Amino acid sequence: MTRGREPYKGEIEDGPTKVQRLQDMAFPELSAGQLDDIINQRWQSTFNSLQDLAATAKLLKEALTRPSATILSNKFCRRRRKECQLLVNEAVMRGLIYQLVHSNRRPFFGCPRRRLPER
Repeated sequence: MTRGREPYKGEIEDGPTKVQRLQDMAFPELSAGQLDDIINQRWQSTFNSLQDLAATAKLLKEALTRPSATILSNKFCRRRRKECQLLVNEAVMRGLIYQLVHSNRRPFFGCPRRRLPER
């Protein structure tokens, strides 16, 4: 996050190899900066709690003057969830309709396909 890229980017492209390196605690090289020192301490599990991590981070130069993340209101989150659910529902319905129109088999939700009686 501090580099704007994922660990091992440009060094290792294979995902499972990256995961194995992290599990083996073979972390990427860091510089001698204060932030890198905190990252290394986190990787080595030297903080007993998030509170300890936050207290150490507050000691960083410019820690309190840098921009911070925006806290999203509950109302904003509810609206976004509702929008996402509507998009999911629409996609599901489109999939069901497509399946009903283009398939001679039973739709995946288990209902038999029925022909309308002729008049």
